[in-house]
Amino acid sequence: MQPDWSTIISVLAALSPILLAILGGIGWLYRQEKERREAVERQLSEHQYKAYITILDIFFDMMKATKAGKTIDPTDLIDRMFDANKDLILYGSDDVVNTYQKWLGSAREGKIKLGQFGEIVISIRRDMGNPKTKITSEKVLRQFIVDYEDAKAKGLI
Repeated sequence: MQPDWSTIISVLAALSPILLAILGGIGWLYRQEKERREAVERQLSEHQYKAYITILDIFFDMMKATKAGKTIDPTDLIDRMFDANKDLILYGSDDVVNTYQKWLGSAREGKIKLGQFGEIVISIRRDMGNPKTKITSEKVLRQFIVDYEDAKAKGLI
Protein backbone atom coordinates (compact mmCIF):
# COMPACT_ATOMS: atom_id res chain seq x y z
CA MET A 1 0.00 0.00 0.00
CA GLN A 2 1.40 3.35 -1.03
CA PRO A 3 0.91 6.43 1.10
CA ASP A 4 -1.45 9.02 -0.23
CA TRP A 5 0.91 11.99 -0.45
CA SER A 6 -1.81 14.53 -0.94
CA THR A 7 -3.43 13.47 2.35
CA ILE A 8 -0.11 13.61 4.20
CA ILE A 9 0.65 17.07 2.82
CA SER A 10 -2.84 18.28 3.73
CA VAL A 11 -2.50 16.98 7.31
CA LEU A 12 0.94 18.60 7.70
CA ALA A 13 -0.38 21.87 6.30
CA ALA A 14 -3.26 21.77 8.77
CA LEU A 15 -0.97 20.92 11.72
CA SER A 16 1.75 23.49 10.96
CA PRO A 17 -0.11 26.47 12.54
CA ILE A 18 -0.77 24.38 15.65
CA LEU A 19 2.88 23.32 15.88
CA LEU A 20 4.01 26.93 15.37
CA ALA A 21 1.64 28.08 18.12
CA ILE A 22 2.98 25.41 20.50
CA LEU A 23 6.60 26.31 19.71
CA GLY A 24 5.81 30.01 20.10
CA GLY A 25 4.23 29.31 23.50
CA ILE A 26 7.25 27.32 24.61
CA GLY A 27 9.54 30.14 23.46
CA TRP A 28 7.46 32.70 25.38
CA LEU A 29 7.53 30.56 28.55
CA TYR A 30 11.29 30.15 28.23
CA ARG A 31 11.80 33.91 27.83
CA GLN A 32 9.56 34.66 30.83
CA GLU A 33 11.46 32.19 33.02
CA LYS A 34 14.80 33.58 31.86
CA GLU A 35 13.71 37.16 32.66
CA ARG A 36 12.46 36.06 36.08
CA ARG A 37 15.77 34.36 36.86
CA GLU A 38 17.74 37.40 35.73
CA ALA A 39 15.61 39.62 37.99
CA VAL A 40 16.26 37.29 40.94
CA GLU A 41 20.00 37.29 40.18
CA ARG A 42 20.06 41.11 40.02
CA GLN A 43 18.26 41.28 43.35
CA LEU A 44 20.66 38.75 44.88
CA SER A 45 23.61 40.70 43.53
CA GLU A 46 22.29 43.89 45.15
CA HIS A 47 21.91 42.12 48.50
CA GLN A 48 25.41 40.65 48.19
CA TYR A 49 26.82 44.08 47.43
CA LYS A 50 25.13 45.58 50.50
CA ALA A 51 26.33 42.72 52.73
CA TYR A 52 29.90 43.06 51.48
CA ILE A 53 29.88 46.84 51.84
CA THR A 54 28.66 46.48 55.44
CA ILE A 55 31.63 44.24 56.27
CA LEU A 56 34.08 46.60 54.58
CA ASP A 57 32.52 49.63 56.29
CA ILE A 58 32.98 48.04 59.72
CA PHE A 59 36.64 47.36 59.03
CA PHE A 60 37.34 50.79 57.56
CA ASP A 61 35.53 52.53 60.41
CA MET A 62 37.74 50.62 62.86
CA MET A 63 40.84 51.61 60.89
CA LYS A 64 39.80 55.29 60.81
CA ALA A 65 39.04 55.32 64.54
CA THR A 66 42.38 53.70 65.34
CA LYS A 67 44.27 56.19 63.18
CA ALA A 68 42.39 59.10 64.80
CA GLY A 69 43.03 57.73 68.30
CA LYS A 70 39.32 57.37 68.98
CA THR A 71 37.65 54.50 70.79
CA ILE A 72 34.96 52.43 69.15
CA ASP A 73 31.73 51.71 71.00
CA PRO A 74 31.84 47.90 71.42
CA THR A 75 28.04 47.62 71.60
CA ASP A 76 27.63 49.46 68.30
CA LEU A 77 30.37 47.35 66.74
CA ILE A 78 28.74 44.11 67.90
CA ASP A 79 25.35 45.23 66.58
CA ARG A 80 26.86 46.10 63.21
CA MET A 81 28.71 42.79 63.04
CA PHE A 82 25.54 40.83 63.85
CA ASP A 83 23.72 42.66 61.07
CA ALA A 84 26.60 41.95 58.71
CA ASN A 85 26.64 38.28 59.73
CA LYS A 86 22.92 37.93 59.03
CA ASP A 87 23.17 39.40 55.54
CA LEU A 88 26.42 37.64 54.76
CA ILE A 89 25.14 34.18 55.68
CA LEU A 90 22.07 34.71 53.50
CA TYR A 91 23.63 36.34 50.45
CA GLY A 92 27.39 35.82 50.56
CA SER A 93 29.25 33.22 48.56
CA ASP A 94 30.67 30.20 50.38
CA ASP A 95 34.21 31.47 49.84
CA VAL A 96 33.46 34.88 51.36
CA VAL A 97 31.56 33.38 54.30
CA ASN A 98 34.35 30.89 55.06
CA THR A 99 37.05 33.56 54.84
CA TYR A 100 35.02 35.89 57.06
CA GLN A 101 34.49 33.08 59.61
CA LYS A 102 38.26 32.51 59.81
CA TRP A 103 38.75 36.21 60.50
CA LEU A 104 36.05 36.19 63.18
CA GLY A 105 37.60 33.10 64.76
CA SER A 106 40.93 34.90 65.05
CA ALA A 107 39.20 37.99 66.44
CA ARG A 108 37.44 35.90 69.10
CA GLU A 109 40.80 34.47 70.14
CA GLY A 110 42.19 38.00 70.36
CA LYS A 111 44.53 37.37 67.43
CA ILE A 112 43.19 39.74 64.81
CA LYS A 113 45.24 39.34 61.66
CA LEU A 114 44.91 42.04 59.06
CA GLY A 115 46.10 39.58 56.41
CA GLN A 116 42.88 37.66 56.89
CA PHE A 117 40.92 40.82 56.24
CA GLY A 118 42.86 41.21 53.00
CA GLU A 119 41.76 37.68 52.10
CA ILE A 120 38.13 38.69 52.72
CA VAL A 121 38.53 41.56 50.27
CA ILE A 122 40.05 39.19 47.69
CA SER A 123 37.15 36.74 48.18
CA ILE A 124 34.66 39.57 47.71
CA ARG A 125 36.43 40.70 44.53
CA ARG A 126 36.25 37.16 43.15
CA ASP A 127 32.57 36.86 43.96
CA MET A 128 31.67 40.26 42.52
CA GLY A 129 32.95 39.46 39.04
CA ASN A 130 36.75 39.21 39.20
CA PRO A 131 37.31 35.45 39.55
CA LYS A 132 40.84 35.64 38.13
CA THR A 133 41.98 38.65 40.16
CA LYS A 134 45.72 39.06 40.46
CA ILE A 135 45.42 41.41 43.45
CA THR A 136 46.95 39.91 46.58
CA SER A 137 46.08 40.39 50.22
CA GLU A 138 49.31 42.33 50.65
CA LYS A 139 48.42 44.76 47.86
CA VAL A 140 45.00 45.34 49.40
CA LEU A 141 46.44 46.04 52.84
CA ARG A 142 49.22 48.28 51.53
CA GLN A 143 46.53 50.63 50.21
CA PHE A 144 45.14 51.19 53.69
CA ILE A 145 48.07 50.68 56.04
CA VAL A 146 50.70 53.39 55.74
CA ASP A 147 53.20 51.58 57.97
CA TYR A 148 52.65 48.15 56.42
CA GLU A 149 56.17 46.84 57.13
CA ASP A 150 55.92 47.93 60.77
CA ALA A 151 52.54 46.23 61.17
CA LYS A 152 53.97 43.10 59.56
CA ALA A 153 56.97 43.15 61.91
CA LYS A 154 54.59 43.39 64.90
CA GLY A 155 52.74 40.29 63.69
CA LEU A 156 49.51 42.12 62.88
CA ILE A 157 49.60 40.93 59.28
